[in-house]
Amino acid sequence: MKVYFSVIGIGLGHMTRCLAIAERLKRNGVECVFSSYGHASDIASSLGYSTYRSIPMSWFQDENGVVDFESTFLKTPIFFKKMSRHFRDEIHRIRLESPDMVISDSRYTSIPASKDTKVPRLYITNQPRILMPREDDGTSKTTSPLEMMGCWVNYRLLSGQDRILIPDFPLPYSISKRHMMFHDAPSKFIDKAQFIGPISVQRPRREISGNVDAVCEKYGVKPGNYIYIAFSGPGTIDKRITDAINAFFKNHHLPGIMGTGKSGKTRINREGDMILVDGWIEDRAELMEGAKFVITRGGLSTISEVVAFGKPSIVIPQGNQPEQESNAMGVEDLGIGLKLEPREMDLLPEKVEQLLNSEHMFMSALKWKRVAAKWKGEEKAERMIMELLG
Repeated sequence: MKVYFSVIGIGLGHMTRCLAIAERLKRNGVECVFSSYGHASDIASSLGYSTYRSIPMSWFQDENGVVDFESTFLKTPIFFKKMSRHFRDEIHRIRLESPDMVISDSRYTSIPASKDTKVPRLYITNQPRILMPREDDGTSKTTSPLEMMGCWVNYRLLSGQDRILIPDFPLPYSISKRHMMFHDAPSKFIDKAQFIGPISVQRPRREISGNVDAVCEKYGVKPGNYIYIAFSGPGTIDKRITDAINAFFKNHHLPGIMGTGKSGKTRINREGDMILVDGWIEDRAELMEGAKFVITRGGLSTISEVVAFGKPSIVIPQGNQPEQESNAMGVEDLGIGLKLEPREMDLLPEKVEQLLNSEHMFMSALKWKRVAAKWKGEEKAERMIMELLG
């Protein structure tokens, strides 16, 4: 049996959650083939999966890492030209592989490209409801005509799939709650959509707990006495964020550990109490397990991991990015963390102290860790896929 994964290459979260599913399918003897672009395709290939690479696609952003929708809109002809190329490539690849199932994660071109395959088609999305950027840090609930049209198109596109998997807690406890309001969705979409729970690449387990002391010694910190800064995602990190974090943790009583995003050999550098790591951080799970709390951006995959490990967090969403704004607000709604806007980095010391002094947030994080242990999205996806494959 063979499953073809067509994965959006913007950021790494979509690919890492599909890889979490693929690893489980491999144990069932299922061959997994990937199609993506950018660094996401590099990761799948490095893990030994047969991987097709497409030309890169992404939105435009300014020098501070803020999504620039005006520039993106002006480059629409280029965007659609790339989309057409992706579509043609996906048709060819799917026919060539002749899979028993096609799974698309937030990638639209594979929907029409797989239409005539006559095999089960699954779509994974944590943004079934389209949200447009808002000028008030994402808090406004006003729906524009453009947003309504986007939702209408999205619901009907996804309704053509056999199943729609939503890697989040069910309403009203969804992390990305604002993307889950289905009051205007057609019944065909609602009937096919299923909440499967957050997909986490790493989950707490005995081997990870047993390695925490050794990993902490490697980084020169003590378990439970440092803050892990888990930044990843598309494009550039706003320099205001990294400058503020570096300045704060150089003199804070709790050290901070953060990846620099530089490629190459892993190298640990210390500047005061700020520990910067070049290259790939192989000890991510152990660092997450041993941290006092986590500072992260607003991607759902990383937040799902943070929830699985029972850590409260400070979420700094990417500017002008509705999904990350929604996720950050979801973390606050669940009582497991705080939202901090990039333009308000001067409030970082206040937010850190607020979180450290909040027994409620630490208790809530442990509560949702227990919930996440029952709602394992990667396990539910595996069972559903194996049932459909027969």
